[in-house]
Amino acid sequence: MVCECYTDVIGFHRAGVPRAVATCGTALTEEHVRLLKRYASKVVLAFDADAAGQGAAARFYEWEQTHAVEVSVARLPQGKDPGDLAQSDPEALQRAVDSAMPFLGFRLQRTLNARSLDTPEHRARLAEEAMAVVNEHPNANVRKLYAGEVATKVGLPVGDLVQIAERGSRRPAIQVAPKRSRGPMENAEYAALVLLVQDWDEIAPWLIEQLFDDDANRMAFVAMAESGGDLQQALEVAAPDAREVLERAAVADLNLQPDVEARTLIGAAARRELTAHARLSDPAAIEEDRAARLDIDALNDTDRARALAAAESLLGWLDRRTGERNDGG
Repeated sequence: MVCECYTDVIGFHRAGVPRAVATCGTALTEEHVRLLKRYASKVVLAFDADAAGQGAAARFYEWEQTHAVEVSVARLPQGKDPGDLAQSDPEALQRAVDSAMPFLGFRLQRTLNARSLDTPEHRARLAEEAMAVVNEHPNANVRKLYAGEVATKVGLPVGDLVQIAERGSRRPAIQVAPKRSRGPMENAEYAALVLLVQDWDEIAPWLIEQLFDDDANRMAFVAMAESGGDLQQALEVAAPDAREVLERAAVADLNLQPDVEARTLIGAAARRELTAHARLSDPAAIEEDRAARLDIDALNDTDRARALAAAESLLGWLDRRTGERNDGG
């Protein structure tokens, strides 16, 4: 059962059980929580949680532990008062309650949306402000989970923010280097790794080590391949740079199509191979490279079967080319 705590809604009962509770214009207190605990283990605040401020946050977390309740926040439509919404659109109010966010998650989202990410300085300040909110929570494991969300938003290594979460500093200091611009090939590599971590079966058959030019990305792929798709095992064996890539890929929220991303990556690797290792004397090799160029053109064919066949052909060609060089050919 859920108890919605309104600031200005008269309490009502259903089957003798209170479903809405008014705090009569005062802030939520421990006495409110103690009384509500008799009826429910989840308290949903339908007033602006920012009004509680940082001072209330510590109390809320303490009450959650002491009284074994969960404090969440209903996200109301912009400018809507819970009392008015209960009268004008009770279904919308119910949806807001049903989709309520944990108190920490709500406050963190407000913080992350409050500053732009257009400069390294803004990214650093946002990370500091967000981690200060995260570190209010007394549970280190909860803090570390939210640290991953912050890292994804600001583009910082997950491991760095997890360390800050472990220390629990209320005034974290973060130094951010300018965000390195990634070229199309490197973006394709990262997109493939995101899919590899999050949807192994869909893309793993299309990936080989030769597709990855960036050292960290290649090591991340190798770690995942050697672990058979087990992310935790891959994180244990990966080098630090590769582990950072995998951590970010695990929490990335990207809308990706496996076969499209695989073809993009295969095309980028094939073009790189043709440019870096042109063979101008061997007629057979020249003909093979010409066939590879035709396959690259076919990767974007509207006939999906033909495009996938071209991708498979290029994978074999790349593997042979690499093998020849390793054998001294």
